[in-house]
Amino acid sequence: MQMVAKRGRVVVTNIHPMAETEITLSLTWLTLLEKQVVGTIFGSANIRYDIPHLLRLYDQGQLDLDGMVTQNYKLEDINQGYATCSAERYIRGCSSTVVD
Repeated sequence: MQMVAKRGRVVVTNIHPMAETEITLSLTWLTLLEKQVVGTIFGSANIRYDIPHLLRLYDQGQLDLDGMVTQNYKLEDINQGYATCSAERYIRGCSSTVVD
């Protein structure tokens, strides 16, 4: 919270253990600086709208999904893909099947 500017927002993006129910936070500074703490899951996406919309943008050439893929893997190489992700050699990877 101290890193967030006045009127800034802290977005909690991970899921904590259910037993974790307490945080320590200065409510005075939260109020005086008008900061916000919010949670989100899956980027607050509306999948019924967002996925078809993104696919339309891709089909129209307005969204370069192909340029976001660092590496492709054949289905039989899926374990190598997971190992690569675990080793953090690539930020993004794509598992795909290859049709001969």
